[in-house]
Amino acid sequence: YYKTLQEAVEAVAVYDEAANPDATTIQISKPIVFDSTVEISGRKVNIQSTAADVTITRKTEGEPFKGAMFSVKGANSQLQFFADGSLDSSLTISGLTTSDKVEIIDVFDATFALNPGVTLKDNDYTAGGSAITCHNGTIVLAGGNVTGYLGGMGAIYSDTDVYVQGDININTSNGSGISLYQNENSGNAKLIITDTLTGKISFVHAYERDGLEVIRGGGSISTEEFQSSLKKIS
Repeated sequence: YYKTLQEAVEAVAVYDEAANPDATTIQISKPIVFDSTVEISGRKVNIQSTAADVTITRKTEGEPFKGAMFSVKGANSQLQFFADGSLDSSLTISGLTTSDKVEIIDVFDATFALNPGVTLKDNDYTAGGSAITCHNGTIVLAGGNVTGYLGGMGAIYSDTDVYVQGDININTSNGSGISLYQNENSGNAKLIITDTLTGKISFVHAYERDGLEVIRGGGSISTEEFQSSLKKIS
């Protein structure tokens, strides 16, 4: 056992293509309150809830925690959130704060994935994505919920492709669910549907115009599955 989530992350071996290519899973079963950012760099980490109603929140009493809750930066850096798949297991990350506004998860040149049984909620940030801000990285939304967000750049801001499938639901109080922008290196970001989408999301593209492809299928999704999934996007 580790005293903090950061200690557990630092105990994960640094990524090595030959010696350590796979992600390491850190299991949590009790609520955690953050007073600093958990930083993930050069490591592949899965954080998995093994119990019901497991929460991660910001410290609000005394001197409140004002930073991003998770920072995932650099090549070969990856963070995924999971529940363990049992009927009552769940993980909720709440960005609720009374202080300065900042995203919950900051992704730069790295990968982040959200899976069933996990919820990102309650954050207010206008200079990026309220839940996730991604620059030159990869976002995979394979399930879960993103809810209760304010901010003109959406709950999820990315200047690179965002991959969606499964029961991902994005419900925002204001603005769009997913906002895609333009990356000077990779061009216009796209929303890529990799399997049947059963949840509902909202989506905008900052540079949408006639003839610009902003949504496409990926992986092994069939034409029928793709057309069905489009009906879940507003």
